[in-house]
Amino acid sequence: MKLQKGWLPNISKTIWMVLDDDFLPVKPIEEYLHYLDNLERSPNTIVSYARNLKMYWEFLQDNHYDWKEIKTKELADFINWLRNPNPKVISLKPQQASRCEKTINHAITTVIGFYEFHSNMGTVRTLNAYKNTSFPNNRKYKSLLYHISQDKPIKSKLLKLKEPKTFPRCLTKNEVTLLINGCNCKRDKFIICLLYETGMRIGEVLGLLCKFYNVNLLYNEAFPTQRLQRKLIKSQFHYSSFFA
Repeated sequence: MKLQKGWLPNISKTIWMVLDDDFLPVKPIEEYLHYLDNLERSPNTIVSYARNLKMYWEFLQDNHYDWKEIKTKELADFINWLRNPNPKVISLKPQQASRCEKTINHAITTVIGFYEFHSNMGTVRTLNAYKNTSFPNNRKYKSLLYHISQDKPIKSKLLKLKEPKTFPRCLTKNEVTLLINGCNCKRDKFIICLLYETGMRIGEVLGLLCKFYNVNLLYNEAFPTQRLQRKLIKSQFHYSSFFA
């Protein structure tokens, strides 16, 4: 199996193909990629879908499966095949998965979309990859129109790995200094200082007015007025070194 990049000179367009062992395009994958191209999906989306379907076709070849006779059990085996660093060898010791949960979920989503397309074309039977659940009644947060949609079923995937929550990396003081030095006006410098030193969101910063603060230029301090203090629940004092 090979992922091949092609070029159509008559329309000046780049295409992606998945080739089999005989260096011929895999027709079912080619039809689906052509369908995505007609929907004007981005080139990066098409190449990522082609890469996922290439891995799926390798899984089918390794296990001698017919792509038209796939059910939920075989898709679950595909998840194990993606996580196992060497699917042909059973290790007696724990090994680190070769792909993370997010990558595996993206591959499963690609395969499900591939079968939905061919099911609509009448090529294969409908793949039962979803389940219908209802809204839980003990939810802490309820939207404005919750009373309208509470009885309607929710369509969720049967095959989905739980992705670990990752906290985004915070900028260091040196990185913030580089951002400040790269600004061309005092307004941008002040906004970056205010975001970094107070922890405010950009929407909160843009909503501030000069009348919300009592600025003391002698001591380089800025105190919120009583009007702003009513809005600030946790923080009652804001200081920015920009005034220094």
